[in-house]
Amino acid sequence: MDLNTKVSYDEYIELAYKMMSNTDKNKLLTLSEQGVIIQYGYNNNLSTIELSIFTLSYLHDKTQDIECLTKILQLCATDELTLEQKIYLYFQVGALIGHLGLRLSSDFYFPIYANMYNEFEILVKKTFDFLPYKIDEQSPIIVTTEQLAGLNRGPSKNFLDHVYTLATKFKRPVIIVFTAERCNRLNLLINTRMSNYIVQSQHIAKIKLPVNNIEIDVIHGATLDFSIYKLVSLVDLIYQLKPYLVYNMQAESLVSDACKLFTNVSVISFSYDIPVSEAPNLILGRKLLPSDKKIFDLCKQNNQYILESTFTFILTPIEKCKTRQEYNLENDNIVIAIVGHRLDSEINNHYKQLLERLLTLSNKIKFLFIGIFENYEQVLANTLILEHSLFIGNVPNLLEVYPICNLFLNPIRPGGGTSAVEALVSGIPVVTLSDCDVAYACGSKFTCQNEAEYIETVNRYIIDKSFYIDQSIYARTHGQELLDTETALRKMLYEIKKRSIFKKKRSKHHDS
Repeated sequence: MDLNTKVSYDEYIELAYKMMSNTDKNKLLTLSEQGVIIQYGYNNNLSTIELSIFTLSYLHDKTQDIECLTKILQLCATDELTLEQKIYLYFQVGALIGHLGLRLSSDFYFPIYANMYNEFEILVKKTFDFLPYKIDEQSPIIVTTEQLAGLNRGPSKNFLDHVYTLATKFKRPVIIVFTAERCNRLNLLINTRMSNYIVQSQHIAKIKLPVNNIEIDVIHGATLDFSIYKLVSLVDLIYQLKPYLVYNMQAESLVSDACKLFTNVSVISFSYDIPVSEAPNLILGRKLLPSDKKIFDLCKQNNQYILESTFTFILTPIEKCKTRQEYNLENDNIVIAIVGHRLDSEINNHYKQLLERLLTLSNKIKFLFIGIFENYEQVLANTLILEHSLFIGNVPNLLEVYPICNLFLNPIRPGGGTSAVEALVSGIPVVTLSDCDVAYACGSKFTCQNEAEYIETVNRYIIDKSFYIDQSIYARTHGQELLDTETALRKMLYEIKKRSIFKKKRSKHHDS
């Protein structure tokens, strides 16, 4: 529908019906809201695709059906939306899915992101002409991410660890660029958990790294007044720095990927998924699996190289360890740590039942909830878990708390890798189900294939001291292996050098 032509309400209803599937219409009829939603769209001059998106957003809010969100993401690949609308929907819906503790596979996101990127690249090429440039040892490495959400968050610590290692162990200067690509000013969704920016951070010109007071220059994209052309200009700003490499930590970065037009680009995700990116070099923090074949073949067709690597972590120095007495814990308590920033949604009814089954193993069990659990007492009301648990809030350094714990228990969720690795380094065995970041980080010795094994493993740790000691020793050893960022980055830079865009250009010039 042409927004410049105001159709009648009856015509609008007819168009709206065509946009909606029978399932969506039936859901709306069940909620007795169909006429209200269509009236809203008509009054606010929404196009029919915008109405469809608003409807799906409304349906998700009422039904919590994940299919509503996946449909919105699929609409991002249509030509009926502007690039700004696509970016808004892609990142905001993606953030909502993450907040719900869900994760869609990379092969779902790849074609949707590729559609956005291709449109963005065309705009970049129309706006700027990038001429080849020479590099030398002073050509910088640009490390990009969208923003730092908080210095105590796992991804932020990983980012700064890589920045520090690049700045101190390799010879090139390093510059940080916060790309600020998440549009948050449109109004196509309702009641979503909006992903916003820490506005104060855009005034930071330098970041002082915690070790040796090293300062790194920072460039920050515009967060207050998002526009596509500001993203395009940021690509040109990076070009003016004549970098040897743009190293994106996060993936799904239009700005970083567009830099492949003039320099080397590599991408690593903060999860163990294959990074969703159009960059030529994709870094995977684990070994490829048979389940990766579909996305591997897609990347191969797109001339993208997947580098198997190790996702590494950094530890915060310990100042003073906590004691059990500080939390009124008995010496014979079996303290099981459960850590997360989304515990309100992760400790759902199903997982509460699993925790109550664990309580039958021993009356000495105490669950220690750490992180963000805003409705701790309400969520656990009328359960045995409440009287057999303690919530201590967010702590600056988990390494200072883990000495009072016996086990680390990972809820059923896709993330959680950093806190689990810190447990390993502390000699605390981890118990997790498979197919999640914690399982990839900790390895098969700490991974259970089903909930029955999950419960049995906890029981074995309780009754088999020899097994516990062996696993604790292995945990420390494996945990230390995951701290070697220098080796992982050296491997990446070696592969980049072999595939360098500059090497190809010099070779072509020599042949001519």
